[in-house]
Amino acid sequence: MEFSFGVLSFNKEKYILETLESIKYQILHFGKDIKFNIFITDDCSIDNSVRLIKNWLSENASLFEICQLIENSQNMGTTYNYEVLLNKIKSNYFKVIAADDIFAADNIFEDMNNSESNVFNVTIPIFLNNDTLYFDQGVVRKHFFFQNKKRDNSYDINKMIYGGYFVTPSIFLSRNLINEKCIKFMRQFFLFEDDPTWYMVLKNNKNISVNFINSVKVIYRVNSGVSNTCSNPVWNSDFEKFSKIVCKENPSFLLKLYKKSKAKHLNHMDSKFSFCFIFDKVNAIFFKIYYFLLKNNELHNFIHNEKIKNLSYYKELKKIALSKYVLYMKIIGN
Repeated sequence: MEFSFGVLSFNKEKYILETLESIKYQILHFGKDIKFNIFITDDCSIDNSVRLIKNWLSENASLFEICQLIENSQNMGTTYNYEVLLNKIKSNYFKVIAADDIFAADNIFEDMNNSESNVFNVTIPIFLNNDTLYFDQGVVRKHFFFQNKKRDNSYDINKMIYGGYFVTPSIFLSRNLINEKCIKFMRQFFLFEDDPTWYMVLKNNKNISVNFINSVKVIYRVNSGVSNTCSNPVWNSDFEKFSKIVCKENPSFLLKLYKKSKAKHLNHMDSKFSFCFIFDKVNAIFFKIYYFLLKNNELHNFIHNEKIKNLSYYKELKKIALSKYVLYMKIIGN
């Protein structure tokens, strides 16, 4: 088996070593008999991200068959860098991660290794905000519902275009599902690469199986800049463009009304009790009731144990990353 890591870096000096050390952890603990590649794009960072990456790669090059850092001379945006990574990655098994997110304590390779090439796996993310690890109960409840819901391709597409169907860092799929049509469609956007990708993957692969599995593979850092993009006018413009496309291709008065309300909400032009707010709130209440009525003690215990395990794991990982940061900064001379 061959597995490729892709990392999207932009001004993430504070977090990049945690991301890279989590990759090293996966390889050393679960990577037996797997060949690894790593490709990192840096989108013209003005901090010490590139210097830290170079030092880490120099120290850990033996872990990889191919080890490559791609430096942009100007800021090109998330979508461009995501395409660069996809073009570099030749293995069917891969994962692209932002340079502020972290691979969790569990084996990320097991589900990929046992899955068919047309499987789209959605895991449960654990969130990280200012060193606080937590599970978003709304995300867990939705995951539980969709896991038990009989679904087909049209259902998956419909739920995905409304947003919030799944959390991007928690998705694992094979490289062959992202074809040239998907990449061409994605090029229309500057920062908004995830929903356009998932939309085209689902649209172009009618037999795809979207599996909601009880597994924690990624620690998703929020409010750190990369993840907190909704206040960015460029991201908002991408969102509106994507909304117009999906509304045209999937005619629905309800969808059009929701997307218009969402765009206004993102641009702070709509009231708190907007249509999209009420729509999302009603859905959240439905998932909460469903989860309460059919509550799975096994899932509840799984979430509890994963939080404890990943809290201990993250504390240790952070110590290692900090020690590397101090060492590399001395080498750099800062």
